[in-house]
Amino acid sequence: MKSKHFIFLTLSILSTTFIFGQGPDRGEMQGEQLMALKTGIITQALSLSPEQAQSFWPIYNQFNDQITESRRELGEILKDAKPQDVDKWTDEKVEATLRLLAEHKENEQRLINQMQEALRKVISPKQLLKLHVSEERFKHRIIERIKKRGRGQRSERPDRPERQ
Repeated sequence: MKSKHFIFLTLSILSTTFIFGQGPDRGEMQGEQLMALKTGIITQALSLSPEQAQSFWPIYNQFNDQITESRRELGEILKDAKPQDVDKWTDEKVEATLRLLAEHKENEQRLINQMQEALRKVISPKQLLKLHVSEERFKHRIIERIKKRGRGQRSERPDRPERQ
């Protein structure tokens, strides 16, 4: 069960990191719209009380920012690692890169575990599961938008949460 939680969070963070890393102009505006969409989906799914929301969002945002930063660092490590180039690397460079990857994965898992523990003090276990489900839903919405854009179709408005 923990691995499913990890997968949900990892994939949603990956998609969020990918979308937000588009640059300061159009990507920044789009990133804000995506964050609003994600916030709307999570808010709707969790039905947070005002007291819960006041405690939930700072915790969630803090850990989400840390996980996103860890993902960006991981992306920097891998940005020049094209499959055809890895064959030319020395064994030492390969081993060092594998160690860095493992360290980042372990750090990410530690952050996810810490976030879950902190959120358990604020929201119920059912709400925590709803959080994971809503993040997965958000990830799927983003993937669909990317697919539609790739097919030349106009994507749905990013500032409106999907109805349940």
